[in-house]
Parts: sequence; C-alpha cells; structure tokens
Amino acid sequence: MKEQEIKMIIPNSVNISTTKLIELKALYVLAVENLNMIGNLFKMNASYVFTDDIKNFLYNNSNDVYVYLSMNRPEMLFRDFDVSNYFYRDHMVWAVPLPDKMSTFKTIATTLDVKVWLIIIILLMVKSILWWLFSKLFETEIQLFDLLTYILTSFLVTLGGSYNSLPNLGSLKVLLLFYLAYSMQISTIFQGELYSSLKDPKMEHGITNMKELAESPLPMMGSIQTKNAITERFSNNPIFAKVLKKLVVRRPLDLTVLLNYIARFRNCSTSLGKAALLYVFPKFKPMVNLIEHDTGALELEVSFAVRKGHHLLTVLNKYCRRLLEGGIYQKIFSDATALYGNDEIGHDAEPFAFGIHHLNELFIMWAMGMLLAIVIFVLEVYFRHCLR
Repeated sequence: MKEQEIKMIIPNSVNISTTKLIELKALYVLAVENLNMIGNLFKMNASYVFTDDIKNFLYNNSNDVYVYLSMNRPEMLFRDFDVSNYFYRDHMVWAVPLPDKMSTFKTIATTLDVKVWLIIIILLMVKSILWWLFSKLFETEIQLFDLLTYILTSFLVTLGGSYNSLPNLGSLKVLLLFYLAYSMQISTIFQGELYSSLKDPKMEHGITNMKELAESPLPMMGSIQTKNAITERFSNNPIFAKVLKKLVVRRPLDLTVLLNYIARFRNCSTSLGKAALLYVFPKFKPMVNLIEHDTGALELEVSFAVRKGHHLLTVLNKYCRRLLEGGIYQKIFSDATALYGNDEIGHDAEPFAFGIHHLNELFIMWAMGMLLAIVIFVLEVYFRHCLR
C-alpha cells in the first residue's frame, strides 16, 4: 500500500499532553490512541492539527483520510467525503443549578394534596358542629364560645389521634369513636410524610427546559463550536435566538470550574456532553440538573472522513464497530481520566439528625404565638380591670 497520511483535526488549541482539562484530556487521548493504532495498522503517517474551521480545512488540503471532532456533522462532508461509523459520540446537554429547597411552611402545606386538606377541614367542621348540636340538644341557650371550644377540641383530636375524656351521650361516644379511628390514620400518614419531607426537603420548580433557561437571568456558558452549531442550524428559532444573545463563549471551556460554579454558587449554566459528566465528573451528577430534551440536537462526534470511494471506508467501519463492541474505547476513556478526580467536591455521609435549618421556621412560629398570647393577655387584663 502506498504510504499515506491520516490527520486528526482538533477544534481546540490545547496541548494534549499537559492540559489540566480532564474532559479534553480523556477525549483527545481517546482520539490520539485511535490515530496511532490506525497509523500503525495501515503504515500511515499519523498527525494532528488545531483549527476552528473544520470544513475549510478539509477542503483546502489534499489528505484522503481525516479524523475529525465536530459538534454535529458538517453538511459539506456529504458532498465530497464519506464518513465512517463514529468511534465516539456524546449527546450535548445543559447543566443548570439544582432548584431551591422548599421552606418549612411550604413543606408542611404540600405534605398532603390540596383536596385532601379541604376534606380534612370539612370533616373537622362537620364533626365540631355535630358535637356542638348533640351536646346542646336539651339546652335553651346556645353560646358561640362553646362552638369554638368544640372546633379546637376536634382539631387537637385530629392532630394527635387521641382524646382524654369520654362524653356522656351515646351519640357523641359513637361520633368520637369513629373520628378517633379516622384521626389516628390521618395523623400517622401526615407525620410520616412530614418527617420524610423535612429529612429530604422537596424542591421548587427550577429550570427544566430550554425555554425556561433562555428566559432566565442565568448566564449560559459554551464553546465556540456550540455557538457555531446553534447559529448555523437554529438561529431562526425564537428560543435559540435568545440563547445566542446570552451565550458566553469560553476558550477553553473548563468544565471543572463551571460545574463547581453551578453546584456551589448556582450562578451559571453550561453545555457539556452527558457521557463526559457521567464518566469524567461523576461526583457532580447529583449536584446539577440536566436539560436533555429540545437542546438543538447537538452531538459531539469523533469520526473518520475519507474521500468519496476510498477503499479504507469499509475497513474503518469494521474497525470502529469492533472496538466499540469490545469495550476498548471505554477502557481508553477510563484510563485517560484515571489520574484525575474531584475529591474537593465530595461530602462524607453522616448520620441524619434534624438541625436548626430544618425547624427554624417552626421555632419562629412558636415565638410568634407566645408574643400574640402575651398581647391578648394584656388586652384581657385591660378590659377586665382597667375599664371597671
């Protein structure tokens, strides 16, 4: 076979051997390993070059075989080049901060469904009114204060599922018996759900799609390749037009720094490959939310581009498929990131205990209740004694 050259096109100007960007280290080492294996296998001179314009580079050079890394496959490739099976592809997603945790009051309110709360309140009022009517059946005077007492008593029964005295009337005994059975179940369900909600608080709505992200004040970080791909394909889309206006291009895109900003400070968002997050930054996965749908169908792809009709295409397709099926690519990818880690983001698991931040609003509510009781007591003393 006549000696030929295979060239890898790299869209980021980084030194592969010394870069501290572990996602680029993993991806480029994966590509360079493949480049060297192909070169040795077919006795081809293997080299790589940096360029921001993949399409123009392909058409201004005379090489027959390239390894290219691109954000979506350039359409011009279909005209003069055949493209092999990919040997690396990653679906691009947007990482956004986790939503805020619900406040304690809102957590209590959302422990049960709104309809359930309404039914509980209605049953409470019905039971209080029936108790009041049954107990006043043979009395001529009806005082409103007695009704309020029964409502408060019914509320305590509902909350605690118990009662410390037994009414005299048989009808009230039956009413109390069934209401106690109902209250014990409701109280148990409510307290169990409340404990779970306070231990693992529910989240607010947060950012869940591209429209919400585009309309939010959150800065969006991305690479020049992301910007070029969105501009070329989706600039007429109203949502992505907003994305382009607020997109901040970072060169290079340091995902370690950006993911720290998102996880710790919640002050930005970034585009990244989903596989890169899962395999290169696994400790960040539970600390960020991912927008995976309607992101513009962006994919990071590493493939071979060969001149139309080149005899190597079939061989390269088989080569890529066999290495992918055998897990060799994943092994190379894992080896490339083995020396790196995110230890600074780790948190040791500790036994759970309710802290001040879980219950501070309940303490505040109790303090407000005491102050209100003191104010009412002062007013009662004033109206009873001073006015006399």
